[in-house]
Amino acid sequence: MMPPLGINYLCLFLVRLSMVLSTVLLFSRSPHLPHPTKTQSIADLNVPSASALLPVPAVDPCTGRYIYVYDLPKKFNEDIVRDCRNLSLWTNMCPFTTNAGLGPNLNNTEKDQDGVLQNTGWFFTDQWMLEIIFHNRMKQYGCLTSDYSLASAIFIPYYPGLDVTRYLWDPEIARRDKLGMDLIEWLRQRPEWAARGGRDHFLVSGRSTWNLQRGLDQSYAWGSKFLVIPEVQNMTVLTVERRPCGDNEFSIPYPTYFHPSDKSQVATWQEKVRSSERPWLFSFAGGRRPDQPEMVRNHLIDQCVQSSRCKMHECQTGGVGCNSTSNLMKLFMQSQFCLQPPGDTRARRSIFDSMVAGCVPVFFHNESAYVQYRWHLPRDFENFSVYIWEDEVKTGRVRPEDVLLRYSDEKVREMREAVIKMIPTLIYKDPRYTSEKFIDAFDVAVNGVLQRVSRDFSQPIPLPSPSFVCLPLRFPSTLSLSSLDSRLRSFFSHSPSDKQRSRNAQISRDPFFRTRSTINPIIYKRLIQSWTTLLGCKFEALGDYCRPALVMSLITMMCFNGVCTGNNDSKLFEYMLSLPCAGSSIK
Repeated sequence: MMPPLGINYLCLFLVRLSMVLSTVLLFSRSPHLPHPTKTQSIADLNVPSASALLPVPAVDPCTGRYIYVYDLPKKFNEDIVRDCRNLSLWTNMCPFTTNAGLGPNLNNTEKDQDGVLQNTGWFFTDQWMLEIIFHNRMKQYGCLTSDYSLASAIFIPYYPGLDVTRYLWDPEIARRDKLGMDLIEWLRQRPEWAARGGRDHFLVSGRSTWNLQRGLDQSYAWGSKFLVIPEVQNMTVLTVERRPCGDNEFSIPYPTYFHPSDKSQVATWQEKVRSSERPWLFSFAGGRRPDQPEMVRNHLIDQCVQSSRCKMHECQTGGVGCNSTSNLMKLFMQSQFCLQPPGDTRARRSIFDSMVAGCVPVFFHNESAYVQYRWHLPRDFENFSVYIWEDEVKTGRVRPEDVLLRYSDEKVREMREAVIKMIPTLIYKDPRYTSEKFIDAFDVAVNGVLQRVSRDFSQPIPLPSPSFVCLPLRFPSTLSLSSLDSRLRSFFSHSPSDKQRSRNAQISRDPFFRTRSTINPIIYKRLIQSWTTLLGCKFEALGDYCRPALVMSLITMMCFNGVCTGNNDSKLFEYMLSLPCAGSSIK
């Protein structure tokens, strides 16, 4: 039944009346609030604004820092660790994979009669375990997301260094490459990869990238070709040692033996090394290279043995001393300066072990640290380290002892204090703990990755050109072989004066000139500029290593119209020219 018409009008009247009364009450002055005077604004009254009545959105501390981690098939990481007995032909590596990659706890396995080490935070960590350590640290990262569309970067927990380590001595190159190629095929099917073509992806290699950039598919060529794959060149690769010409490679510290779980352990250790007595001016821990007499470390060992101010800790195959963490750390803690010459590669783990002990490092090649660890080492190198050009040592013109004696006690203390303050960012926190946090080497590395991938991805970046077999040189038609030879001879015939030598020594401290070449730096620069101009090279695109590698290869052998000639082994030349750093620098 329909209600009477009068009742409808009555309801409508009451609704309108309630609306009018509500409006009047809303805008009427409150009897509990003072009236604003002529000199008093509404803003001065204790009246909540409209914005204050609304909920204030919380600031997301992870904005721009979210990281998405792939859930990879176990064959790319866990199965590699399970295959630990095949990680070395000589050593059972399984104990080193324990404790999230930190290895055996030293406080339980090694007697420290001299009280060098603390009671906690010390492990027998193998230098190649960074992939496991980094992966476990990433599991504790505070800004992980399961939504890749929110992520600023995407982490690939594949262990390329440990993977290739199992097959480095295997002549079957397909076995070295298989898992890396499987990973790329797996990524190609993923929407995360398709979104940006891998330019926001990053991974970690616990071995130097020289083990992952095989240029030739020949059994005698070293390592795998993982880094040469075009898709990988789109990624960011973190490694213990990069190639200076690897544009997408970034070095992060080797793992040391010290992995504290909180800030108090770090502070206690810093104070311990700060107060340590250091009777030795300098020291060196390492072995000779009898089959490579030209190496600077052989000269340094001879000079150290002959000096009363140097402590030598020579490591030979089968020796015990260099496998004793307490012995090594005791040596470094008793030394003011620690010599860090190149070994099998330019960088070495000992750099970080000695710095953790508060010892000022002495470098002999710019690729040992200065062009390597740009995220973790300050740019003012002279404030925490000493650089001596290796050629000056090998030719006998400079003795490290004489150089180090020129530093005053006050300057040495300042340099040591700078090193001690750097300790937290040179070590990796114990990844099993989430208690009190401090910024460690992992945090610095992640911050570097996020800054790198934060650039605008709106414009597609083309894949890098594949490496070539032989240089397709483009000489001017008027340029003859004789004119090239004449120009080259004029460069080498220059004999610098004493004044010029002094200037050259000053210039040689610039990382640009500290190369593998023994040519006079001034001549060397002119030589590179001339040849790169003639060849049509992008001079600025050549890295610190690629400049001399490319130019010196052209000096020793001539390559015209894609045909290589010369007295040297053509296979060696072909392999050198196939390296990605050489091919990417030619227009």
